[in-house]
This record gives sequence, structure tokens and C-alpha cells, in this order.
Amino acid sequence: MVNTSFYKKNMLIQNMRGWPVSHSRIMRTIEEIAKKVNAQSAICVLALSEMVPGKNRFYIKKLLSLLEQEWELVEPYGYDIDIHWRSAVNIIMVKKGFAKQIESLEIPNMNQNSSMDFSGLYCYAKLELHGKTESLFIMNNHHIQLQNEGKPIAYQLERSMKASVFWEATLAELQRKKNENLLFVGDHNAERGYGVNSDKIALVEQILPDTFCGDRNNAVTYTDPAGNGHRFDHVFSNVGGVSWINVHPTVNGYSDHNSLLYSFN
Repeated sequence: MVNTSFYKKNMLIQNMRGWPVSHSRIMRTIEEIAKKVNAQSAICVLALSEMVPGKNRFYIKKLLSLLEQEWELVEPYGYDIDIHWRSAVNIIMVKKGFAKQIESLEIPNMNQNSSMDFSGLYCYAKLELHGKTESLFIMNNHHIQLQNEGKPIAYQLERSMKASVFWEATLAELQRKKNENLLFVGDHNAERGYGVNSDKIALVEQILPDTFCGDRNNAVTYTDPAGNGHRFDHVFSNVGGVSWINVHPTVNGYSDHNSLLYSFN
């Protein structure tokens, strides 16, 4: 177990399991996340995947109301949450006072042959921190799940193309920002070695180090129903620090949707 007592500034990374939409499950997950954050004063940033905003941002407002301190919300660039309030999107939340200025950024589509919109799949923020001259960039992505056997071929092809375009844009932006202070987090739906999207993870790691403080090559942390071992999602950063698995499941037991914690120290 990681000794976290000396860490002063942490980030919590969590997939909220927002789809299919279930009010009771969303509320239960929100309540558990609030408990985790309120119990750990060192958490200053939340990177949430599959967060369903709800009508008039009901679920986001509910989470904010359960947090004991004030937090600032960063919504996806170019994504109209008032229209797509049922969609599961990525958001970033920053504890009041951690940053003096926050900006939501775009990940440009680099594929000239594709007009696909992936704005709901990421939240990308630029933080101006107190006492720092350099900005901190946090990219919180939810890459597309490609295990769609049984779905119509046209559907599978469309998702495969969108996933490819999104990864292409992501890697190009990480490369462009590699000399900045940069964190890449989220639900990458990727394995290491020879698993799904392992080639993408290998490319990311050529740009940013994996901060996982355990065995990066053999970080098998949960087992799927078929008995195959997998590791949790990744936290990549060029600003140092370490990431580890939160030892307490949020709601549904151990899976790749359990919490990760990252220390800025």
C-alpha cells in the first residue's frame, strides 16, 4: 500500500459509469465520490469520465453541493451540455484557490479527411497556478470502447473510425505540448503489451512517462469474468509525481472504473 500521508496536492481520477443512465446508480456514485474527496483534503483536482450532467446540470450541481469546499467546474470545449444533458461526458473540477485562472481547451481534429466530432469524449484544461510562471495542462479523455461484437457492421466501422481519429488527435496534441507541464489521464480503454490499444499506450509513453508506482509491466490489478488479468487506467505526466490505485472500491467493486490517485509532489 502506498503511504500517502505526506502528499499535499492530489488528483482523483474516476470513471462514473454513466451509461446506461440510472438515476439511483449515478446518485450513489456521486455520494461515494464526495465522501472520498471530503475525507482527503489533499485532493485538489477531480478528473471524471462518463459524468452525466443531468437536466440543468442537476447531477453536477448535486456533486458540488456534497463537497465540503468550493470547486470550479471545467466543461468540455465546444460541447453544449444544455443540449446533451443525458450524455456521459468528461469533466474536470478544481478546488477553489488551487488555480488562479482556468481555461477549457480544444483538441483539434488532425485528420483532414474526417469531420468527426469527439468533443464529448474529453475535457482539456489549462491551469494557471499561484506562484508558478508555467501553466499546467490536464487532458482527461475517454477513449472509445471497441468491443462491440454483435452490433451492426456499419456501427462497428463508425466507432472504429472515430476511435482512430480521436487517438490521432490526442497523440498529436500530446506531442505538441510535450515541453509543457502536462498530465494525461482518463479512461483510455487500453491495455499494455499486446492488448486493446496497447500500441497507442506505447506511443503515449514515448511522449510522457507512466507515473504508476507499482510494476508498470505487470500491474495486473483486477480480473474480468473470463479470468483475464488487467491493470487499471494510466496516469501519464512529465511533471513527476506518482499514481496509485485507491484501495477502496467506489461502488461496484474492483474494476478499471475504480479510483486512481495522482500526487503532484
